[in-house]
Amino acid sequence: MPQAVSTRRKQPASAQTTCVRNSGDSRLAANFKNPIKVLHCSEADAEHRKAKRQYAHTFHLRNVICVASAWINLPEEWKYGILLHEIGHLGAGQDASERSANKDVKEYIGVKIHYRDGKYGNRLESIKRSDVSFVESWLKIQGVRNAISR
Repeated sequence: MPQAVSTRRKQPASAQTTCVRNSGDSRLAANFKNPIKVLHCSEADAEHRKAKRQYAHTFHLRNVICVASAWINLPEEWKYGILLHEIGHLGAGQDASERSANKDVKEYIGVKIHYRDGKYGNRLESIKRSDVSFVESWLKIQGVRNAISR
């Protein structure tokens, strides 16, 4: 069973309530009728063990982004790139392409998702280091910060 991702000390992960509340008139915003939760998921851990670049997935649970344990230790530009990409999937819909998910994120919040190769995986989503502060602020406003901060 998935558990909420949290790095807050002295509070069990299952006690975390984390969500994204979107507004606006983009297709991405229109698809968010309920808060989005970010949860740790044993299936995401299993997928990560099979494929190093697999840190998260969507559509396993309604309005949930499931993340592997290894995701929390990624550098911010990789972690946020993956999270934004998965938010894009939720907004674009289950049948949407990878490109469509990234395009919706770019149109909705103005941050471009890049693919990079590195020690964390090949062709892995990331954002520019210069976008990290903006994305952190945006995620905090959306209610996500406590679940993904160290």
